[in-house]
Amino acid sequence: MANVRLGIIGLGAEGGMYANFITEGKVKNMVIGAICDNDPAKKQVAEEKYPGVPFYDNYIDMLESGDVDAVVTTVPHYLHPEMGIESLKRNIHALV
Repeated sequence: MANVRLGIIGLGAEGGMYANFITEGKVKNMVIGAICDNDPAKKQVAEEKYPGVPFYDNYIDMLESGDVDAVVTTVPHYLHPEMGIESLKRNIHALV
């Protein structure tokens, strides 16, 4: 079975929790495909904690990159519908 490449939108407490679960092998058949956050400081965090994982500051760019099969939105709730809809338009599974 191929691994699912998860895109994490938002690298705060919840996004970091998802990233850690995956890197610790707690989610079978899943890898981090990419991380997205519009806070420039999060890029350095991602590079240090998750080396080699593509980082985007725009979630549309991440969705169109080909790096992810599914996404999880760990941003303010009012952004979830828009991000979920844009993911589904591109045949990318979304956990919102």
